[in-house]
Parts: sequence; structure tokens; C-alpha cells
Amino acid sequence: MPSEAWRRRPPRARPLVMRSTAREPWRDPVFQELRLENDRLRAENSRLNAILAPAYSFPRRWDLTGQQAQVLALLYSQGGCLSYARIAAAMTKGTGDRSTRHISVVIRRIREKTESFGVEIENYQSVGYGLSVEGRAVVKAALGARA
Repeated sequence: MPSEAWRRRPPRARPLVMRSTAREPWRDPVFQELRLENDRLRAENSRLNAILAPAYSFPRRWDLTGQQAQVLALLYSQGGCLSYARIAAAMTKGTGDRSTRHISVVIRRIREKTESFGVEIENYQSVGYGLSVEGRAVVKAALGARA
């Protein structure tokens, strides 16, 4: 009579997780380490977002959209000339997925809405944009009046 070994099932594979942590994964040291790393990365992400786009409350009469206010806040807070890449990174929360044409359209719309109040945005050819000295003073006064 031939052997019946071929009919037997292979032994069940043992779980990769230790038995004590199978029901309580948060007790696993690897899980705890990943959780700490996740918390650290979230905190760093929040800090970098605050650096990229500080929150300012511009006057309502300027009628700026959220993205326009974000770009103007960046120009005001950083001072000097900001490159197209830096502005694009702030507009897209770090991905930098915007063309220079899109940035120039946003800047043009900011200029249209704020030029009557004295805000001047300068174009640095093939580099980026920045607020003029007079424009920074106007923005500072507007922000100071709202504080």
C-alpha cells in the first residue's frame, strides 16, 4: 500500500508577531519606535509649514484669497528676493509643483488688489519676487493696525 504522506496538510505557519503582542500591538517595541518616529516627523512637518507660510491676517478690504494671502505673507516675512522655487514650495506645501507662469498670475492678482493701498511687489528678472521697502512698510502698518 502506498504511503499516505502526500495527503497530509503541511504544518500551519506560525505568526511572525510574538504571541503576547498579537492582541496588543502597541506593546511591541517596534510599534512603539515607529509611533515615536511618526510623532517626531509630524512635529517637524508642522514646524516647517510654519516657516514656509506664516499666518498673517491682512485687511479685509484687500480682498485676498487664501493663496494670495499666503504668498504675500511669505514675501513680507522673508524679506529680500524670494526665488520662484521657494514661492512654489510655499504655495504647494512643499511639493513645489507650480510653474513660474502660475506664480506670476498669482503675483499679478495680488498687485491688482493691493496697488491702490501702496503695496509694491518687485520682479527680479529670472530670479523671483520681493516686496519693495515702501511695500513692506505699508504691509507692516496694515498688520500693526489689525493687531
